[in-house]
Amino acid sequence: MADAVYPSFLDALWNGLVNIGSDTFKVALLTSSYVYSSAHTKYSDLTGVIASASLTSLSSSGGVLDAADTSVPAAVGTPLSVVIYQYNAGTPGNSRLFCYRDQGVGFSVSENGTVTVIWPDDANVKIFPLGGVA
Repeated sequence: MADAVYPSFLDALWNGLVNIGSDTFKVALLTSSYVYSSAHTKYSDLTGVIASASLTSLSSSGGVLDAADTSVPAAVGTPLSVVIYQYNAGTPGNSRLFCYRDQGVGFSVSENGTVTVIWPDDANVKIFPLGGVA
């Protein structure tokens, strides 16, 4: 599977339901049991979730989304991919899925079980080009 933006997120973006500058976005670490589907729309559609954490220092420049490398505490399991989602504090299960990444993302695991998601340094990719082309 290649990296992808969930189509429902693009619909929400075009309809003004997303604000990269003020909305809370999180990353979910996933095992191989999750299979990407463009029909998935919300957090409750995910399987194999190990743990999740909020993105910090979220920014966009030149149409490319970036954030600080993300530490995910209490992560039990081996992450193989990540999903970024727009967090809905009122109903976390209804949080809107943004993008799926299984290429170019690195992981660093500490002895206490914290996994650090290392976003690519490529200035054209980072977390994801907002145009959707990785």
